[in-house]
Amino acid sequence: MEKTKRYFYEVAITGSLRKASERLHVATSAISRKIQLLEEQLGADLFERVPQGMVLTQVGEVYFEHIQHIMQEEERVRSEVDALKGLQRGHVRIISVEGAVADFIVRAFEEFRRSYPGVCSDIKVDGSHLVRTAIRNREMDIGISMSGRPDPLIDIALRINDPLLAVMAPDHALAQRKSLQVQEIIDGYPFALPDTNFGIRTKVDECIKYGKAEPAMIANSIAALRGYARFGGGITFLTFLAVREDLMDGKLVGIPLADPELEHITVDVMVAKGRRLPLPALKLLEFLQKVAKTMNLDHTGF
Repeated sequence: MEKTKRYFYEVAITGSLRKASERLHVATSAISRKIQLLEEQLGADLFERVPQGMVLTQVGEVYFEHIQHIMQEEERVRSEVDALKGLQRGHVRIISVEGAVADFIVRAFEEFRRSYPGVCSDIKVDGSHLVRTAIRNREMDIGISMSGRPDPLIDIALRINDPLLAVMAPDHALAQRKSLQVQEIIDGYPFALPDTNFGIRTKVDECIKYGKAEPAMIANSIAALRGYARFGGGITFLTFLAVREDLMDGKLVGIPLADPELEHITVDVMVAKGRRLPLPALKLLEFLQKVAKTMNLDHTGF
């Protein structure tokens, strides 16, 4: 795709010349000039310049759909070329919540790479909401996030039951309990929470009544929350996948939560609805399902 169209696309999905500049490693002035020239060629404004950034006009929205179609066709051609070469090379773009990366995605990708060593990947970690946005906008091939409301622009390729647990050190006073409730924990014990970008936080907040105690720590890092629990700071709330290895090694204990709001927590492997994925991404989906089975995770393929 020519540079001008790429510049337009990046400004459209980020809503900002500055953000597009950071993603493309191109000066904002150069991007702005190219877009102005494109608008002159089309004889219409593609963006409305507002204090918050760049907003697509009606003409811009039509042109954006055109550019998306071009990009999808380019991906399809690359995919079929790769197929003819026996997947000797290729590229997969993955965006995931942090809890699923180390013990699931990387494991699946390394098994995949043993079969297709020429395929590389970009793996981006973000909150559940941003994962879904990236898949809706077709910025990434595969998204993995905590379950949310059904989305007409997203298909679920694989769903893994991933219960939310009260996570603590093995010598914690509550470590022998069979189950716990969120309110019981926050009313009586030090605790840490993920920040509001995490789907986990949304689920936990649904179980908390007004007048709650303040958390000892709020973090945007699963590693920080695991460390808080491991070193005796108190209790945190994480999904099974996020702490699986620590549980198996006996470094942490995970107690099931009995709150009705926390039933049926899943991690969803998502793709854009109706999109024809590149062959490397389709093959990686097969390996994600295979690894879910190898890890004895309760899962459903679609």
